Amino acid sequence: MFRQINIGLRSALAFGIIGILMLVLGVLSLVQLSGLNAQITQIADHRVPSLSAVENINKEFLRIRLHTLGLIHAVNRDEQQEYRSRLANARQQLDDQKARYDDLARTPEAREMFDRFLGHESSYWETQRQALDLAASGDTWRASVITRDELGPLADQMTAVLRQLNELQQQRIRDTNDETDRTYALSRSAIMGSPQNSEKIVR
Repeated sequence: MFRQINIGLRSALAFGIIGILMLVLGVLSLVQLSGLNAQITQIADHRVPSLSAVENINKEFLRIRLHTLGLIHAVNRDEQQEYRSRLANARQQLDDQKARYDDLARTPEAREMFDRFLGHESSYWETQRQALDLAASGDTWRASVITRDELGPLADQMTAVLRQLNELQQQRIRDTNDETDRTYALSRSAIMGSPQNSEKIVR
């Protein structure tokens, strides 16, 4: 029946079908590219900033640990004042990074880890205050004992949670990268066809 149609009409029908197919492929490609853009945006606006915030929290907490030890063992008022200033600065930076991550943490797993960190942190500040009060009163030995037996283990727990958070955020980035690769592959297949079809066409 198709052969009975004149060449002009057949050509028009063929080009019409091709046009429709190209339109469908174009729409599918736009949908896939939109998803690809969303995934890239998620990496840039959420995943990477989350990882950066966790790393900065860890860095500032390390500074707090160092300055706490420095303040406990300061030998004069000038050193004490210097370490108090450094400690206050590190704590402010820590609070800023915590607030940043608090806005970014969305998944239940990330929230649970972050809440666990905050719980340990509360105990850390209370124990730190006790150690610093003892050091200020001249009882450096007892301050050192509290630092070793109580403050140190609390700090280790906080660092362990931060390590887990860091690993979680890195895994999220890898997962999103994998999703991006899959989306790109689907878009490429929609435009160019599968390798098997390409081989058939060449043959």
